[in-house]
Amino acid sequence: MSSLGFVFNFNIQRCEVEVDRESLIIKEGYWPLLTTLAERGVKANLYISGYSTESILKLDPHLVEYIRTNMETLFRLGSYTYSHPIPQLLSQAEMLRQIRRGMRIDEDTYGVKVKGFFPPEFSFTRALAGLLWDCSIEYVIVLSDLLSRDNPEATQDELRQPYNVTIDSRRMMRAVPITLDLPGSGRRFFKRMLWGDLSPKTAAESLFTFLDKNENVFLILERDAETIYVDALERGPINIQSRLETFLDLILDGASRRDIPIEHIEEHLALYPPTRIADPSDYLGNTKIETFTEGRSLELWERTKVVQQRLLAFEGRDLRPQERRILEEAWEHMLLAHNSDGRIGFWHSDWKPGEHEVVSSRREFVEKELEAVVHSLDRMEGR
Repeated sequence: MSSLGFVFNFNIQRCEVEVDRESLIIKEGYWPLLTTLAERGVKANLYISGYSTESILKLDPHLVEYIRTNMETLFRLGSYTYSHPIPQLLSQAEMLRQIRRGMRIDEDTYGVKVKGFFPPEFSFTRALAGLLWDCSIEYVIVLSDLLSRDNPEATQDELRQPYNVTIDSRRMMRAVPITLDLPGSGRRFFKRMLWGDLSPKTAAESLFTFLDKNENVFLILERDAETIYVDALERGPINIQSRLETFLDLILDGASRRDIPIEHIEEHLALYPPTRIADPSDYLGNTKIETFTEGRSLELWERTKVVQQRLLAFEGRDLRPQERRILEEAWEHMLLAHNSDGRIGFWHSDWKPGEHEVVSSRREFVEKELEAVVHSLDRMEGR
């Protein structure tokens, strides 16, 4: 039996939006999205970065209460790191801190246990899965075509149902595949529908044509939670909210007529615990690391590496309490300095590569946080 799911990931630190304008993302992005879902009773998994949660709590605590009120019935909470870094550029120690801090903020704020993790850029490695397992995460989001990279003959059922990934001889992690590209609908069909490249009717018909042919898939659609505001900011008045509303109405109607449930990921895993074991190759993410390490990003990345090495050199040392407090301050700034959106140069990706606009304050935010790390480390070293 097939089922449907919806996933939305929250990263309020968007490269297109000035640092002091995040309230617009909340007002014109998050609120319209969540109320559109709630008014229709559409279940969705929300993966929220810890920094996004902190920002929402500061700028609009009513939205936090709205999410809390609808938690479990309509929304389920998952983690999206603390500051949306690029995982392949982080040490294991940095990534572990990103995971733990993001989880702690979200759990404390929304009052529920985080079970799932959405890696930025869909990055997946066994090293990451091991860190998640150590943090008691129960499943990780992956791309639906992750398995097909190694096995082009994989069936749609195999690509679009959860499975287990072996971490080592004693640990496994559940992998939950997300559908970005759908056979018969082209690449990024959900995003392209919201952009106006596909009509909601065409997108919905293509989705149900696929489900009519494949009767044992868990088809999960994903978008950035900022889409209603940010995509309109980039592309002009394209009526994203109206298109989303029409699409959801068509999905609800078609799913009802076919008796296809819309489920939270946790519900699906409880009903159909995965028994299949797969062995996908590591995947470093949809966006190539050159986006953050070459061209306009090179100088900032070279400075970052130097600061990383200085900071990591203190790990494992026997420090006095005052030194430990200063070191933790340095770590706090380092986590914030790793935000990916302030580091983008030329967009190296197989999906719409090219120059990417980064507003000046977003890059300045990263640079200031990096300088704050240096200042803390200088204090540690008595400079």
